[in-house]
Amino acid sequence: MGNGMRLWSACLVALALFPATSLAARGVADEDSRTDQVHAGSGQARDQVASSTVRMLEIDREVRAEMARQKIPGVAVGIVDHGVVTTRGYGFANVEHNVPVTADTIFQSGSVGKMFTATAVMLLVEDGKIALADPLTKYFPAAPASWEKITVRHLLTHTSGIPDYTTDTFDYRKDYTEGELATFAFAMPLEFAAGSRWNYSNTGYALLGFIVHKASGQFYGDLLAKRVFQPLGMTTARIINEADIVPNRAAGYQLVDGQLKNQDWVAPKLNTTADGSLYFSMRDLILWEAAVKRRAALKPESWEQILTPVQLNSGKRYPYGFGWFIDERGGLPLHQHGGSWQGFKAQLSRFLGSDLSIIVLANLAQADPARIADGIARIVDPRLAVRTPTAIPDAEPLVAAKLRQTLDALRAGNAHASGSRVRARWLLSRSRGVLQGAVGQTRSADEVGTAGTPRGRRRPDVPVRDHVRRTRVPRAAGARTGRPRVAVLIACRKVGAPEARRVRLPSGSDKRGRRELSTLNSLRPLLREQGGRGV
Repeated sequence: MGNGMRLWSACLVALALFPATSLAARGVADEDSRTDQVHAGSGQARDQVASSTVRMLEIDREVRAEMARQKIPGVAVGIVDHGVVTTRGYGFANVEHNVPVTADTIFQSGSVGKMFTATAVMLLVEDGKIALADPLTKYFPAAPASWEKITVRHLLTHTSGIPDYTTDTFDYRKDYTEGELATFAFAMPLEFAAGSRWNYSNTGYALLGFIVHKASGQFYGDLLAKRVFQPLGMTTARIINEADIVPNRAAGYQLVDGQLKNQDWVAPKLNTTADGSLYFSMRDLILWEAAVKRRAALKPESWEQILTPVQLNSGKRYPYGFGWFIDERGGLPLHQHGGSWQGFKAQLSRFLGSDLSIIVLANLAQADPARIADGIARIVDPRLAVRTPTAIPDAEPLVAAKLRQTLDALRAGNAHASGSRVRARWLLSRSRGVLQGAVGQTRSADEVGTAGTPRGRRRPDVPVRDHVRRTRVPRAAGARTGRPRVAVLIACRKVGAPEARRVRLPSGSDKRGRRELSTLNSLRPLLREQGGRGV
């Protein structure tokens, strides 16, 4: 038996031996405790216990099935249903030492950490040390003149126009100082005028960490520890430090040619930036979820700003607040964010209309924790099931065939191969709706292991505001994101106008196995010509 098969056999054994660990978190009863409160002799009690048991067995099957399909070594799940907390641990936190996942296992945050960065900024806003309207040049006098109209608010809402620093030219093995990272950002041309559009930018949140440091005189991680983690009882939440002895720390993994490998190494300083560099356990996040629900740590007006969708210069809203995506599911509000970093994935989803929160932590770079969270949500409340999109009738087979050929060339990294640009121009001129479903099958069972983490609105099998669809390609192993690294918008069903953000495509020339291409060089200008939004 090969090494890879041995590892996966061990993980499957772990799923059987360590199926779940429950948590009664600081005064919050777990599911079993609540059912015990009902009179044991009543029919109602028996029905509730039976229903609860059946539901948890279904959730266990769902999680185990996804772990096996996605080849995830270990997963922690937290469910808060009407204030009742249940946690489950599946598989291994460390494959080499056969350590099972528990509620105390320490995972990395990825971009889930952005909601904590936003909290740190708002604490200083309440202190009068930062204003949301402050221009960046107040904190970075050496910034280019083009940054004069960019404000702190623009950074919080990803509307600054500052590109993502996690590109092919970025050296993940270099220990950048705060000043060096800022200088790196200064050199990148803006993608658009501040406030005119939305585009996810890790750079913006890294800069927010530097602003917190400048305004408070404290490293942002120290401020979080003192004013957020300690008051909320999040005793194991902290900034990443691989040199420290950290009890219960999980190992991060990645799949390379289908084989489980340890995560890539990055420079220590890159594990301290404010775009997502936290350690936390499921216990910590259960306490954080409770704090968000009761609006702790900040004033009500600060929470109101954090959880309000940003308004663009055009007056239109984009569903992102300060470190949170403000979405909907089944017509009910959904506040969520995901994260990806160094062999870890995370998803925190708050289904407000159902008083349900689901947290999923995984230790595999290619894991899809949002899919697991969505599966659990469907079991708990069928109204939250992800709708299966309806394909638009293929009235123009020739157009559809040429589109598939063009997209295949783009996925292969040949943005200009075989006249892709010219063909794309022709396709877009012929139809705006026919693109629906052209890549509807991209999310196969085998592809999940190489796809970026979906965040509800970006999943290729989920409509975006019920009228657009996107396809995804693998993201760089070192890149940190709270959205899938992809991004070709495939369709428009209601508004009839395509839009695009960014395309990240594989490339054999890059040592990470992929490179980033901007739609500015291929599809973006064409989409703009066709009346696309947000391009």
